[in-house]
Amino acid sequence: FGYVAMEAAARGVPTIATPEVGATPHLVETGAGLEWTSFAMPLALGSLVRRAARDDAMRSAAIAWASVMSVLARCRRRRRSLVREA
Repeated sequence: FGYVAMEAAARGVPTIATPEVGATPHLVETGAGLEWTSFAMPLALGSLVRRAARDDAMRSAAIAWASVMSVLARCRRRRRSLVREA
């Protein structure tokens, strides 16, 4: 899982990740980041960086994604489910 992506997202920094990063599908689905697959075209990365840096909605989505996916949030959800089961 992408802990670096999580740390960046928690600070409102959208992540640009390759498909090999486990969190990439979640980042893209929630609008918290972008996927980079154009390894042969390094200039394409610059375009993604500029896009992510200017996108306020992506920064907000990154913070929201991190708050839902954080270890603390997951522990709280698990605790609530255990309390309901008891």
